[in-house]
Order: sequence, then structure tokens, then C-alpha cells
Amino acid sequence: MPIDTITLRKLRYDIRGTSFLDDYQELCRGTTTRLQLRDSIAYRLLRTALLLMNHGDHNVEALGYRIILRYCNATGDYEPLFDTALAKDLIPVAKFLIAHDQINTTNFSDFKELLSSAHMECFARDGIYLTKEQKAMMSFPVEQYGSLAVVAPTSYGKSEMLISRLKVADYKKACIIVPTKALLSQTLRRLIEGEVHTLGYRLLTHPDMYRTTMDRVVCVFTQERLLRLLKLDETIAFDLIMIDEAHNLLESSDRSTLLSYVLLISAHRNTDILFNFYSPFVSDASNLILKHGAYQLAAFTVRESIKSERYFLIENKDGEGARFYYDHFFDVFLDLESRPGNGDEGLVFAYAKRKNIIYLNRPRDIENVAGCMAQELPDLADVSEEVAMVVRAISDLLHEDYALLNCVRKGLVYHHGSMPDIVRLYVEHIFSSMDEFRYIIATSTLLEGVNLPADCMFILSNMKGRRSLTPAQFQNLVGRVCRFSEIFNQSSGDMALLEPPVFLVNGAYTREGANLKKFLSDSAKVTKAIKDEVDNTFIKPDEELSDQERQKLEDGLEFLENIERHTVEGATVRYSETEIGKHCFRNSVHEFDIFENEAALAAAAAEYERVDPIDDTDGLLDALTRIFILNISFTDRQERDYRAFLRLRERAARNFYSMFLSWREQGSSYRRMIASFLGYWDGITDPIVYVGSKWGEVKRNDGDMVASYVDISEKSIAERVNIAIKKIKEEQDFVDNILLKYVEVLNDLALLDEDFYQRIKYGTNNPTIITLLKNGFSIELARLISSRRYAQYVDINTENDEVNVSKQIVEAMDAAEENKLLLFEIGFHINV
Repeated sequence: MPIDTITLRKLRYDIRGTSFLDDYQELCRGTTTRLQLRDSIAYRLLRTALLLMNHGDHNVEALGYRIILRYCNATGDYEPLFDTALAKDLIPVAKFLIAHDQINTTNFSDFKELLSSAHMECFARDGIYLTKEQKAMMSFPVEQYGSLAVVAPTSYGKSEMLISRLKVADYKKACIIVPTKALLSQTLRRLIEGEVHTLGYRLLTHPDMYRTTMDRVVCVFTQERLLRLLKLDETIAFDLIMIDEAHNLLESSDRSTLLSYVLLISAHRNTDILFNFYSPFVSDASNLILKHGAYQLAAFTVRESIKSERYFLIENKDGEGARFYYDHFFDVFLDLESRPGNGDEGLVFAYAKRKNIIYLNRPRDIENVAGCMAQELPDLADVSEEVAMVVRAISDLLHEDYALLNCVRKGLVYHHGSMPDIVRLYVEHIFSSMDEFRYIIATSTLLEGVNLPADCMFILSNMKGRRSLTPAQFQNLVGRVCRFSEIFNQSSGDMALLEPPVFLVNGAYTREGANLKKFLSDSAKVTKAIKDEVDNTFIKPDEELSDQERQKLEDGLEFLENIERHTVEGATVRYSETEIGKHCFRNSVHEFDIFENEAALAAAAAEYERVDPIDDTDGLLDALTRIFILNISFTDRQERDYRAFLRLRERAARNFYSMFLSWREQGSSYRRMIASFLGYWDGITDPIVYVGSKWGEVKRNDGDMVASYVDISEKSIAERVNIAIKKIKEEQDFVDNILLKYVEVLNDLALLDEDFYQRIKYGTNNPTIITLLKNGFSIELARLISSRRYAQYVDINTENDEVNVSKQIVEAMDAAEENKLLLFEIGFHINV
């Protein structure tokens, strides 16, 4: 008689009155060892696990696997895990156990050894071994299914699948959309390593690199850059667009709306376009279909269980260190022995592993924790030349008083959005490649596809922004720990990494009143289905829209139609009738109602058509303010949401941005801008300096809602240096994301001197350096390798914006003792 499928609900009922739960919970607590586990208990646990794996639903099968994995790691007896790995085609596990002599193969018969070996070789690909679902994903006939959504955990090989897609079909125009500029270089590096460029594709990372004469291109763009390309060439039509971290499309944000725009425009230009969406979590692929997209999606979803997290909750508000183990199968918290810690930082030290990720919500908290931890760690720069070189590299590029350097000396780094992009990439590199660095403290930037080696995670805040982490965000964060490349590393891998420890700490950085037991249950319980939170009005069903969302959708459709007409067939919308209005739409100006202010915009712009083109920063700031602010009507919400932009009403703010843009115009290095800020602050009479709400400490006016200023007169030189570094990054982002779109409008209207426009946009009018910048080089590296010293290693074609860098340049730069950070950066660009 066949056994009915076992569910967790049925299992809870069936185990009543048995010793199974007691045995299982002791195993989960981690107190069981080989010596303590009697044969009878081991037999019962393993027999039950076998039953669950063969007759349970997906969750029950995962429970059976967890029992075996926990038993093997607790006792050191890996025979059950090996047999399970072979039966379930978890081939990397089986191969690792054999390679590390954790299985006694002398007991194998010749036939069993031959059979198992032959079976495992069926899962070999390019020198590595895949699991069953990895192999299925890699072999998935994407060309038969058209548009596709791939949902798989981090490290499952989505990048390799993306590359193979480009290799199996003859696409003329393809684009990979990444969520952040920081991922442009990483994705380009993967394409080069995958030899995509050898197939005749031009790899582009900047819209200005594109030429209509290019036959085959693969663009690696953010949605902002893709929209600019679509605007620059109204005839370009893509055959394939691949969206990385595609779950971002579900959000209600300006960037998700912009992503919707570029997908809809691309679908309008080519009705046969293929979309590929890649994400570690999307519960229903149909939620990635835009209302007016006219495309269908096949879905490939990985359901395989190979890692099984161990969750610990530590109550440390009063330093008590009370510990609980959370079992996400039975949704119970098991008491563990309390271990009082010296603050949250002390708990991290107490439970830390070889490599540790510490998550916090706010950059300010990150730097506080980093400073406290650094005080307790020894100075590695005194004993490690490699660490000392890292310190010198960052110091030479920025400043010797940068707070990060004191952390680097101690084998500790942090990672947040107020750091220079190249330094953030370098931080990822040194944490990944150097054993000395054991701790990285990061914000939700980790959720944007950042891949780091780590075998332990500490979550010191369960917030992202002003909201709690959603279950999907929590699972994505946890999935960053113990990637396959670390688990199965031949030198440092360990089966214990299949059970990543995740510590959720209720301490100094958790908001008051937070119920972390409920949060953990809601986020990790296996029977709780994680539903997609669909907030994008271009996806959310019409019947579920609130009145406010319905208006947002109508405004969005109107905006989209004014970027490109007839994208949505039958749409009844207003169309802009002035050149400046059209250019505002095409450059994504959202700070005010364009239609309501179109007449005022046109009248103000007409005044500048009668004078010489603008050729200096004072004139530029004057034009931006007069045309786009002074005679414009702003709603109360716009006044609140765009107050940073509206600060240009103030003469002091215009003077500051004129100065800042002049530094940009000159292509000033970070080090030079830091020195300029220090000099500027020495000369001002009003010490209250705007730094934004992220770093603000005081309010300037009684009516200010948040503290957005600091009193610079109270800061030491070292504190001023660190404020300068953060402020430079924040202001660069403000210029790139806000001011430059208005600069583009003025340039589209031919109101700017062309040479001045080039300097504002690129920081130079040198065609060679501009070509390098378009290809993703930093200004410092571009200046270095365009010098005569490295001319033989770099081929630069300014007419086609092509750059070819020979790998020999690394040896030459190293011999010349160039900055190690620039040596790291050049590695992203080597392609010959």
C-alpha cells in the first residue's frame, strides 16, 4: 500500500507521543556529538530522515535532508550525506566528500565505484560539478521558450546562463540591465571572461559609445543609461534584454518606473523582443509582466535544497545575551545557554567565523560599529605587508585620515553608498581575496548582487530604510552567506558551510519594540509562502490600485508616451508641444509638473536663446535656477521630496554648486577635492554645513523636519576629512542623478558651449580620456594609462570609442609601483 505524501502538518500530528521531536531538537541545538549520540537515537533519526526525503512534500523533504546534514556535521560521520548526495544528485557534495577523504571508498565494490563515478561525471561542466537543478538550468533550452524568468538562489550560475544565452543565438542588439553603476564593471568583467567579445559583439557600458554603424552590440547599462541610448537613437531596437536582480521591477520607486519605461519602449520598437529576468526570489513569474508589455514568460525555478541555514536569535538590549535557536521547520524557538556580550560588537566577536558579514540599516551605524570593533582588534598593518599596501593605496587615492583606514589596519572593512564607487569595489576585492580581512559591515547594498565570501552573518538591524526587511529581502540577504564557490573550495571548503549560521541580534541598533521572534517566524518559516509584494503600478492589477496609485499610473503612462509616442496603443494622454517640454520628458525630469509649467519653461529658455552659449559654471547654475526653479509651481509634496534640488533658490547653494561643478569641469581627483573642501570650510563665515539627512546632526531652521547639517567648527581635521569624503560622494550622486539631466536638456536646446558641455559631463575635453571614461575607467586611471608610459599596452580608438588593454600592463604598472587600487581597477578592463 503506497504511503501518502507527508506534510509538516501531518508530521506534527504523527510524531505526538514519540521521542522524535526531543531527539531532533537536541540535534538542532548543536549539543550532540558522535560520542553522545547513541546508536539507537542515530538510527531513529536517520531512518525518519530517509522516510521524509522519499515520501514528503518539498518542505518535508528539506527537513529530512536537514536531519542528515546536521547529523553528519555534528558527528563527523559523512556516509549518510554521501549516499543522500548521490541519490538526490547533489554531486558537488559527493565529490567534495571523496576528495577530502571524508568517505571510506575502500568498502566500495568495483561496480559501485565505477557506477557512482560514471554517474557523477554526467554532471561535470568546464571542470566543475553541478547539482541536478544547476545542470537543468544550464541546459535549459531558452531558445525554445522566448521570454523567460529564471529564479535561483545566489551562486547557482545565473551569470553563466546569461552568458550562454548570448552564445547560442545570433542577436544583433542585446542589453543587460544591472541595478547599480557599481555592477557595470563586474558584469563587463564576466562577459570578457566568458569571451563574449570574441563573437563579434561590441561591449558597451555607456550610451555615448554607441554608433549606428555597429552591427552587433551587447550593452551593459543601468536603466538610466538605456533610456538615454533610446533617446539618442530613436531607431535602435533590441533583440534581447536581460534584467539582473529583476525583483526590483516590483517596487514602487522612480527607478522601477524608469525600468518599466525602457522595457515598454523596447517592446514597442521590436514586437519580437525577448526578455530574460534573473532573480534569487520571485514567487510568481507572471508578476514580472508589465500591463502593456505584450509578452509572455516561461519560468525556470530552482527548488533544490543544498544549504540549510541555522538561525539564532540573541536578546541583547540590556547586555544579557539570551540565546534562542529558531527551527524554521517546526516554527519553534529553543532556549540555549545565555552568553552575555560586551555590546553587539562583543557578540560578533564571540560567534564570528572565518569570514563574517554584519548587516546594518544606516551608514552612520555602520561606521559606529566599525569604530568600536576596530578598537578591540590588533593592528595587522604592522605585521602584514599586504594589509599595509592596501592602507597606502586608499590613503594615496583619498586621504591618510580617512576613517576606513583605521578599520583596514585591523582586518575590518565597511561597505555603504556614501563611499567612492572604486573604493567600495576595492573593499569587496580585499575582503574576498585576503585572509586578513574577517569582517565586512554593510547596508542593503549587499542586496544588489554583491557577491562576497562569508560563512557567518550577523543582522544587527532588521530594517531596510524605514521598513522592516520583507521576507524576500531577508532571504536574499541570508542567501549571500556561504556561496558554492566557498563551500566547495578545494583548499578552504567545509561541509559545515552547508549550514550557514545567521545571528539576529536584538540590541543597540534594533528599533524599540521590535518583535524579532515574529519577524524571524514571518521571514524564515518554511511553510509561510513568500508572496511577491507588487507595488509597481505598471504591474499591479487595476482592481487593486488605490486612487493615489491609479493617478500615479495615469501620470506614468502620460510620461511614457511623451518619451516615445504610441508606446501604449490607444492611450489618451496630453503631449508636450514645446521643445523644452519634450526634452524634459526625454531626460526624465520629475521634480515638477511639466505640462503645468511648460509655458514658463519655454519663456525662460527663450531668454537664453538670445545670448551666447553658456560656457561657465556660474552661468550654468544661473540658467538652471532661472529656467527650472524660480518661475515653476511646485506642490507641497514636491517641495518636501525635492528640497535638495530646490536649495538652488539660495545664492549660497548656487555658489557652492558652481564651485563643485568647476572641480568636476577640471576633472579634479578625490584627493584634490578633499583638500579643496578643507580649504573652502576654512574660509566660510557660517559654519553650519549641509550634508543631508543621512549624516546630518543639527537643524538649521526651526521648521526643518530632519537634521541635515553639521557644525563644521566643532569638527577636528580628521572628522572634516571624513565629512568631505562622504559629501563628495553624495554631491557627485546629486549632480549625476539630478543636475546633469537638466544640463542635458540645456544641451539638447543648444544653449551650452560644446567644449564646456564636454568638461561638465566628463571632467575633460581630451578625446582620449573621454573614450576611456565612456568605457568605465575612473578619471585617475584614465589619465595614468593614457600617458606615454603605457601607450604600448593600450590601444584607444577615439572615433569608435574602442579600448583594448593588454594583460602585460599589469606587470608594467606593478613594476612602476603604481597605486594598488588602480592596479585592481585595470583588471576589470583587460580584454586582449
